[in-house]
Parts: sequence; C-alpha cells; structure tokens
Amino acid sequence: MARENSGRNSKRVKRSRADAGEYEVNSEARRDNEQFNADLSRHHVQRNVGIALLIILVAGLVIYWFGYRLAQPYTYASTSWTSDIVTAESQQYTPFSDGILQYSNNGATFYNESSKTVWSASYDMSNPAVAVNDNYAVIYDQGAKTAVVLNAESGSMGSILTELAITKATISAYGVSAFIVEEDLSNNMLFFDKYGSQLDIGIKTLMSESGYPMDISFSPDGQMMIASFVYIDSGVMQNRIVFYSFDTTVNTSSHAVAAFQKYGDTLFVDVEFLGDDRAAAFGDGKIVIYSVKDSANPQELITIEPEETITNLAYNDKYIAFSTENGDLVQSKILYLYNSDGTMIFDETTSFDFETLYLGEKGVYLIGSSTVQYRNLKGQELFTGSLECNILQLVSPNKGTELLVVSNQALKSFKLKR
Repeated sequence: MARENSGRNSKRVKRSRADAGEYEVNSEARRDNEQFNADLSRHHVQRNVGIALLIILVAGLVIYWFGYRLAQPYTYASTSWTSDIVTAESQQYTPFSDGILQYSNNGATFYNESSKTVWSASYDMSNPAVAVNDNYAVIYDQGAKTAVVLNAESGSMGSILTELAITKATISAYGVSAFIVEEDLSNNMLFFDKYGSQLDIGIKTLMSESGYPMDISFSPDGQMMIASFVYIDSGVMQNRIVFYSFDTTVNTSSHAVAAFQKYGDTLFVDVEFLGDDRAAAFGDGKIVIYSVKDSANPQELITIEPEETITNLAYNDKYIAFSTENGDLVQSKILYLYNSDGTMIFDETTSFDFETLYLGEKGVYLIGSSTVQYRNLKGQELFTGSLECNILQLVSPNKGTELLVVSNQALKSFKLKR
C-alpha cells in the first residue's frame, strides 16, 4: 500500500510538475500576448499621432498658401462682359442688394451681376431720393408727396401718396417705410407697409421742442428707429440723437426711449443702423456708435474722433470705413477701418486720388473717376489701376475680386487677376 500510495503521489508530483511547466508556458504566452497588445497599441498611437501631425502640417501649409495667395496683389482688371445701357447726367446710382440701382425723375432700373438688367419701374418725380435696406428700397420725391417701394427680386411693390411734403424717408429690411412730412411748426413721421398702405402708427414732434429732423433710419427688423435732430440752444446750433422703439413690450406713448445730445458743434447729417444691435451717427468730425441690444435702453458705446475732418465715408453691418486729410500733406489721405463696436482695425496712408469709398465684404475700394484702389480688411493694398472707363458707380457683389461698374452708356463686369 505504501508503494502504491507512493506511486500515486509520484504521479501527482509528475502532474504537478507538468502543470507547472504548462503554467509557465501559458504565463509566458500571456506575457508575450500582453507585450504584443502593448506594442500594437503603441504602434496605433504613434500612427495616429503621425497622421494627426501630418494633417496639421498639410492644413498649415494650405492655410499658409491661401493666406499667401490672398495677400498677393492683383496686377490687372479683366473685362468679363459689357452690356449697353442708357445713362445720363440726371440719373443717380446706389448699391442695392447684390447690384446697382439706377434712378432718375421718371423711373428706376436694377442691374444685377448675374442677370444684368433685372427690372425697370416707372414713376414721375421732380427730386427723387432713395433709402435702401437689404433687398428693399424706397424712392421718394423730396419736397413733394409721392414715393414707391421697390424689391430687388420683384421690382415695384407699391406706391405711396402723403398729404404733406416728404423731407426724409427710411425703409426696413422687410419693406416697412417711414416718412418725415413737414408742417409749419411740427414734423410728423408716417409709416407704411411694403404695399403702400399706411399703418396705424405715427410720431409727431414739435420744432420748438425737438428741433428739425436731419435724418432717420430703421433697424433691419423694423423694431427701432434712430433720428438726428438739429435745434438751437442759446443761439448755438446743437444736435440731438433720439431712438424710437416699436416693440409692443416697451411702454411709451411717444415711442421715444432714449435721447443723446451735448455733441458740441458736430452736426450728424447721417444716422444708420449697423445691424439690429448697433446704430451710428455720422458727422464730419465725429462718429458715435450706440448699442441697441436692449431696445428699451439704448447706450452710447464709443465715440470716434479723428484728428482731421472726415472727407469720405462708407459703412455696412460689420464695418465703418472713412478717410481724412493727412495734415498738411495735401497729396495724401488717411484711410481708417473700424468694426461695428468701434475697434480700429487699421489706419493706412494713401496717395491715391479718389472721390468716393465703397465698402464690400472683403475690403475697401477707393474710387476715382476711372481708377480703383482695393485694400483688404487688413489694410493691405491688393490692386491699384485703371478700369479704362468713366466710373459712375461700383460695387463688388462676389467677395472682392469681381466688380460691377456703371460707366457711360455701359454696364461692365470686371475680374481682378494676378
């Protein structure tokens, strides 16, 4: 029995040794497998890191290349097409939607870069003036009693007839228009929808209290209006900026929610909304920007006061561009660009001889009688040259490099090329 037990124990020992060997083999296999998985994971990480670095490098090179290309000057303007149109000294032009609105005493025509002549509208006026907001425009007979509302796609939307002579008008981006009509001792503000029907709302101001209105402007959404009034204080002419709100939650019978004054001898002949939450008053020596995020409580945000008189001005919902004389250097001017919160982006000196400014999506255009200088939003000069035609109006509807120009008897499309 002892030998038999000893044999069984021996077998158990042998099995234990065999099991130990198998355990060692399995452990080693597990270690090898774990090492393999670790190496594989490390390889994946290294590969992913390498791919990420490669993507970053390629993206950086692409960004650099496009940035480099965008900063390269254009060498000439190539004519894309020319279309014959009727132009005359009595006709006037203004940027409208993505094209140019031509208007005169007896009608208006809208020119678009893609479809050229979009529509024409007829009317009869003695002294036409225009106000534009996005895709809507109102042409009114200043000093008379008629007006027409125009849409960039549809043309004439409606005609308006007032009982008193119109002195100023404005329009919202939805086609609601407002008119200042003058009585002997007061001014009335009348409101109409885009089809020409008068709305049940009005504002009346007394000249002895508010002064004489110089300009008015609707916010794009039509919920607010800004007005510039001139009044006399102790024999000195002063300016007052008044905000009106048509928000039904604002409890004021006169719609006036704020008034700002004490601007010295600066007269603000131009007021404008720069989007729904910014507005500005423009004078020849001062620009004041207001925040209207709270329609019931507009705030004066910042005042821009250049050292020299403002000679040219352009603005849109994002930027304000203007130029001033450059001290005693009569052959040069200083060009400024600010964003709509009053932060200066650049000020650059230029000796380019220009008459007007146009502010596009991608930069500023200095326009002479037949020449153009184009600067991007960093102030870099990208093009200076002649278009070899008399420039009556210029816009850039397609991001900077394409120009739509009204010239004598012609509508021309140009593309800037390197």
